[in-house]
Amino acid sequence: MPVNVGVVRVGVWASTVPETLVAEGRIGLIPGEEVEPFRRLVTARIAAVAARDPWLREHPPRLEWFGGQFAPAEVAADAPICRAVIAAHEAVTGRAPAVEGVPYGADMRLFIRLGGTPCVMYGAGDVNHAHRADEHISITDLLTATKTVACLLADWCGVAE
Repeated sequence: MPVNVGVVRVGVWASTVPETLVAEGRIGLIPGEEVEPFRRLVTARIAAVAARDPWLREHPPRLEWFGGQFAPAEVAADAPICRAVIAAHEAVTGRAPAVEGVPYGADMRLFIRLGGTPCVMYGAGDVNHAHRADEHISITDLLTATKTVACLLADWCGVAE
C-alpha cells in the first residue's frame, strides 16, 4: 500500500539549523485491516525506529491523526453487482473491463461498511489524471462510461413496459 508524505515543513529561517520537522502524509490500508489496530501498528513501528537513535530516544516523534481516515472496503469479484457491471461494459465495448483493487479512499466504503450494500467503482478516465491540475477525461471514455451505466441500470433495475 502506498505511503505518501505530501507535506514537509522544517525550520523557520533559511540560515539556521531547523529546530522542528513536521511531515504530513497518508498510509493506505488493505481490505481486512481496521483503522485503530493499524494506527497502533504504525505508532509502534515509528517508536521502535526512534528507539534505535540516541537523539530520537530523547526527543521521540509525536504522531497526530487528522483529516481523512478511510477504512478499506471490498466486494467479491464474482458478486452480482460486479458481474452486472462487467456484462454492461462488455455489451458496450465488446471487451471485459479491468477488475482491480485501488489504494485510495473512496465513498464505496460507506455503502459497503455502513449501508451493507454491495458497491463497485466504475467510471470514465484515468485516475492518474484525477484531483490534480489539468484533471481531464476523454469524450470517448465519458461516452463509454455513460452507455455502460445506462445498460447496467436497464439490466439491473429492469425496464418498465
